Amino acid sequence: MNKIDNISIDEMQRLYEEENLSFRQLAKHYNVSFQSIQKWFVKFSIKPKPRGRALTELDEDEALRLYHEEKLPTTEVARRSGVNTSRIDSLFKRYGIEKIQRRGRKKGGLIVDRLRKMEINQRELFTFAGKSYNGLYITAKRIGIKISVRSRGDALCLVTRIG
Repeated sequence: MNKIDNISIDEMQRLYEEENLSFRQLAKHYNVSFQSIQKWFVKFSIKPKPRGRALTELDEDEALRLYHEEKLPTTEVARRSGVNTSRIDSLFKRYGIEKIQRRGRKKGGLIVDRLRKMEINQRELFTFAGKSYNGLYITAKRIGIKISVRSRGDALCLVTRIG
């Protein structure tokens, strides 16, 4: 029987496979780090369970229908399919499907173009989707532009280019 610091590897494997404890739950149970659990799994050749669930052929058809016919964003398609968005992105990549640009962005990046055209100290009103305009900061930082943003009510903000 394999043991590490009085921890039975067989018992740990049983908790993982039969009791469905996650790596984090095992780490908490044994009062060790997540990384220790990972190392022990590698050291003792315990195969981790596949993460997430796979899409069946029917799931794939439904996901494609939701995306193209109902025009749902990938996050909603993933939620309804019971998988994460990376599974949906992989599905689209496998079938050569380009993602539809949403939130008022066109293929060239409407927001990026507007930010790039702004002069320093110039102000413009922008609309944003969701509860936060944090995406504007992220986009500006990605293209090397510094901005200041002031909220002007629901889904509207005043953007000033400062660098």
